[in-house]
Amino acid sequence: MMKAKERYSQLSSNRTQFLDIAVECSELTLPYLVRKDDSYKGKKILSQPFQSVGAKAVVTLAAKLMLAILPPQTAFFKLQVRDDKLGETLDPTMRSELDLSFSKIERLIMDYIAASSDRVVVHQALKHLIVSGNALIFMGKDGLKHYPLNRYVVNRDGNGNVIEIVTKELVSRKVLGIAPPPQTPQSDGGYDGTGEDDAEVYTCVKMDESSGSWRWHQEVDGMILEGSQSTAPKKRLSMVSASIQYSRWRRLRTWKSRRVHRGSKESRWFISSSGRGSKCSK
Repeated sequence: MMKAKERYSQLSSNRTQFLDIAVECSELTLPYLVRKDDSYKGKKILSQPFQSVGAKAVVTLAAKLMLAILPPQTAFFKLQVRDDKLGETLDPTMRSELDLSFSKIERLIMDYIAASSDRVVVHQALKHLIVSGNALIFMGKDGLKHYPLNRYVVNRDGNGNVIEIVTKELVSRKVLGIAPPPQTPQSDGGYDGTGEDDAEVYTCVKMDESSGSWRWHQEVDGMILEGSQSTAPKKRLSMVSASIQYSRWRRLRTWKSRRVHRGSKESRWFISSSGRGSKCSK
């Protein structure tokens, strides 16, 4: 059986082209959103955009989508009884009482969402969808958790359905109760100290074709964590892999343009993905 780390590295090769485009788009909008997978602490990797138009556009679009998905002080769903069930299993006179009970449940759910950090996670995922076109949300008992594009890989079938997800995250070894690996001596006389405090935790979620259910586990240093193995029905997966399919993805790598009207003269600014701009008039 292939280890989760090996499977993550294998699927990362197919993700490289999309991650490179996402990093370039992030450098022009919000550089902290999407970064390379090989980034580490202590290295200056964030660039300063030469304009703020991209950042304002991403924040504005994310706010508009947030109002549509999770409107404040308003329930974005409605609980009600199916009309075909009334008269068969339920008394039709109970409809008003059921509607009142359902409205109370709706308010309780909205109060729970308002008290939790779910709105912050959804807003962060929307910004990633706008910039990179991909986002992964994990729905746990403690709330929602977002994974950026550089921290997960997804394998889909021919119809676009998810059949495998592998995530990667850094967790302190003290929290996991795992001793740090032994340091290996280097040729220059020093020691390899990578991963001293943090451990790479890989979460592997895969569809079991024989049983038709999801199976997942977590691995650290090639070993399965105790108590991390579990299963879930096919339609009860706690991870949501969202993506936006752009019709002309290649245009994101090439020149971008916008028109600026100044009186009777029309100028056009061309902004490339490398961060340089040039001006021409017609």
